[in-house]
Amino acid sequence: MTFVPQVKQVPQLRADDNLFCSYTRMSTRTFDYIKEEIENECYHKTTNFKIPISVEERLIITLRYLATGLAFRQIALIFRISKTAVSSIVIEICKAIWKILKEKHMATPTMADFEKIVQEFYENWNFPNCVGSIDGKHIRIKCPKKSGSMFFSYKQFFSIVLMALADTNYKFIMIDVGSYGKDSDGECVSSGYWKFGGTLDVR
Repeated sequence: MTFVPQVKQVPQLRADDNLFCSYTRMSTRTFDYIKEEIENECYHKTTNFKIPISVEERLIITLRYLATGLAFRQIALIFRISKTAVSSIVIEICKAIWKILKEKHMATPTMADFEKIVQEFYENWNFPNCVGSIDGKHIRIKCPKKSGSMFFSYKQFFSIVLMALADTNYKFIMIDVGSYGKDSDGECVSSGYWKFGGTLDVR
């Protein structure tokens, strides 16, 4: 039987661990952890006029969007809610995840953190003085109004750049999102550094 999700069919999705992982790209254990962490931040009160979509359901919708990159209108059809609701849910949940979990899972590295990473790169890969492995990804966007060619990348589409720094365990330790698509790798790295006000403890 093909599973056709609706907002109120989340229990059916959770009943099959493999289906859940395939659908959200994470285990139910990780999902429950995130839900519990952001629950207070994203709680909506029930009123006489409206029963809100639960945090669990909103997180499912957000993860499906992030896992597939489908347009909001397509996500809306899948879950049988409005496109406006999908947009609002994705923005709210993503902001809550970053606000609540950033310092726990991606705090700005200290000098001690960088020294440990340098040691691990040398021991595991024989790379001296390496504070991380960095790469970028162009995220396709619609051209913002009056932006000219600022977002037009060498890939011949409009984009913003996601830069990520990873350690030897393939774990992201820092990310920067939002550089112009036209920027070179060097410009993206430089602008990402200065977004921290030049305060990164690297010397």
